[in-house]
Amino acid sequence: GVFETFRGYNDKLFRLDAHLKRMQSGAAFLGIEVDVAEIEVAVRWTLDESRLDCARVRLTVTGGQADKATVVVTVEKYKPPTDDDYRRGLAAVTTTIRRHSDSQIYRYKTLNQIENSVALAEARSKGAVEAILFNESGEVSETNRSNIFLVRNGLLKTPDLNSGILPGITRDTVLKIAVKNGIETVEGRMTPTEFINADEVFITSSLIEVMPLTSVDGVIIGSGKIGQVTGLLRLEYQRKLTLA
Repeated sequence: GVFETFRGYNDKLFRLDAHLKRMQSGAAFLGIEVDVAEIEVAVRWTLDESRLDCARVRLTVTGGQADKATVVVTVEKYKPPTDDDYRRGLAAVTTTIRRHSDSQIYRYKTLNQIENSVALAEARSKGAVEAILFNESGEVSETNRSNIFLVRNGLLKTPDLNSGILPGITRDTVLKIAVKNGIETVEGRMTPTEFINADEVFITSSLIEVMPLTSVDGVIIGSGKIGQVTGLLRLEYQRKLTLA
């Protein structure tokens, strides 16, 4: 099956259309037929009924029975990171798990999360909360739950879609915000050594939005706290949420 996880802000779901499109694409990849309009109604109704102003919404679609998909929508109260969390950032470690850049599986949010789970367990055993995965060429792909970016001399860089990554919706939003704010962006191959020379590193997802990584494998990144570009992108992302 496939799934989508996103934030509910009061009664709003940021870029729900993009999430549903990705879900539909993943379902088609697995041969599952879905009624997107019906699912959208179910998602919005469930969020409304929850009456939560800050919610974690999970949409799960499986093959079901008799050629009819099974759709489950869950909504629960979500406690987002604090402002102090964003200022301090997170610690990450690189892991032994390898992505295969020519695999189409990583393009979709499937229920096969074994690699991510093993990578996270490895990170936690090393005292970190985020696991960075490489592809078979030893290049950075993504973390166990997020897309990854770095900033060097004002240039914003993120692994391209051929690096074995999920085409993240928050990733896409951040790239558009960066271009709008005159920040030069590059999507390409990213080597682990680039972290050592990076001024800033951050990760993106619908739940944590734009979160700095302030150490990787025990090496302090930049100043060891949220950087200027990361801070700008975070504020602009939040501004976009209020206008949605």
